[in-house]
Amino acid sequence: MYRHFFKSPCDVPDISWWDDLELPSYKNAEVIGLVIKNVKDIICKNTVGQIYNPGRQQGTDKENVTAITNSFLTKGINTKHLPPIIDEEDHLREGFSRQEFLLNHGQEKYVYLLIKKNEGCDVEDLIDEVSLGANNHDPAKQSTVNDFKARLQKYVIRQEEKGHIVTESEGIKWFSQIDHTFNTQAVKNAVQYVLNKKTCEESLESYSKDAAEKTVKNQYSLNSAIALGLKLSHKNLMSNGANGQRTFFEALRIFDETGFLPPVVVFAQNIPPNKLDEARSNCLKQVDQMNDLMESLVLAYKQAKTQNKKFKVMDIKGFLPQIIGKEKDFIPTSVYEEKTE
Repeated sequence: MYRHFFKSPCDVPDISWWDDLELPSYKNAEVIGLVIKNVKDIICKNTVGQIYNPGRQQGTDKENVTAITNSFLTKGINTKHLPPIIDEEDHLREGFSRQEFLLNHGQEKYVYLLIKKNEGCDVEDLIDEVSLGANNHDPAKQSTVNDFKARLQKYVIRQEEKGHIVTESEGIKWFSQIDHTFNTQAVKNAVQYVLNKKTCEESLESYSKDAAEKTVKNQYSLNSAIALGLKLSHKNLMSNGANGQRTFFEALRIFDETGFLPPVVVFAQNIPPNKLDEARSNCLKQVDQMNDLMESLVLAYKQAKTQNKKFKVMDIKGFLPQIIGKEKDFIPTSVYEEKTE
């Protein structure tokens, strides 16, 4: 149910509007109930005055703030959904976009769900549970898998500081304790990504593409080399968006500009040491296949030339009809070739 509000920043919402709302329960905190608080007293900013949500990989989404602003000012408050969540020290734990709206609007008082951190609970575990899982307000921006990865990585570090190494099954269990909409494979992939990245940070020297190219230039005299970043997620180097595809077309561009094909060096990105040999071997096999393909294209080109034919890597035959009420038939390329003559 929507309650029209925000006519005046001095207005105070009535807690009874949420009487039918079922309050959540948390593993790491006790739910005290709904309270009215001074909006400006809620702690939600970092040291430089920016609204900062530690449960998200990035800060508040300005598009989401705009959507919430429009919803609040046109529809009012949806009392079927939880208000922003604060702890006993007035730290905001969920509802950062709504808090940004309240501050921008100059709202003096608002309703919050008050929770109390359990004795002995790590505040970071509370952030994981509440900030990642509680996004059911209207409109809401769900936590992304990258938000979960960032928080899982912090959880892994906290456990290591206690002398415990997190396993894959424990990472999956960590996910299961927080509300989310990811399928089983997505969770497994996210956990493997975080654990592999942690292993790589400890066991492998890290490179970016630019750093790798500078290294081979300065240390190995490969002045014109381009670098290919090898990732476990890119099992097919030439799949759409994969680094192999980008490097392939980068090499062709350089050839077009200079007449020479550049040498290529390969560096690993977040591949654990025990999988590096396999990844490198697979890379060489796929690059050999690409080179064989290019050799076949050259032979096809030569054959076309001997037959006085034009060689085309991409032979476009035409365009599908799409303009409603105007185009009905397949459109051959000759239509546009005639226009450009």
